[in-house]
Amino acid sequence: KWLAETAVQMNNPANFIEGISAMERISGKSYSYLEKNTKLYFNQTVTEYINDIKLNTAANLLKHTNLSVIDISAECGFASINYFHKCFKKKFGVTPKKLRQASFIE
Repeated sequence: KWLAETAVQMNNPANFIEGISAMERISGKSYSYLEKNTKLYFNQTVTEYINDIKLNTAANLLKHTNLSVIDISAECGFASINYFHKCFKKKFGVTPKKLRQASFIE
């Protein structure tokens, strides 16, 4: 139950941008305990889980706003645009720009 409640709160932008420290604070659990349970229940590391939230938020912003890719990257908590592009393409199979273009075609 604590992990489900933590997961809900991690969808708040202030929390997913803060990252691991927010997840530890919200859950009241240590990093190692979080890592173990996140792997067990979500089949992801804590970092992968948080990045997934950030990337899903970014994809939503790309589809529904006119914000630039750089602004979206920063707004979702990515310090490096290159890392954002790498993670985005790995998750979605396309670049942020291609996803935006495809969403206008649909």
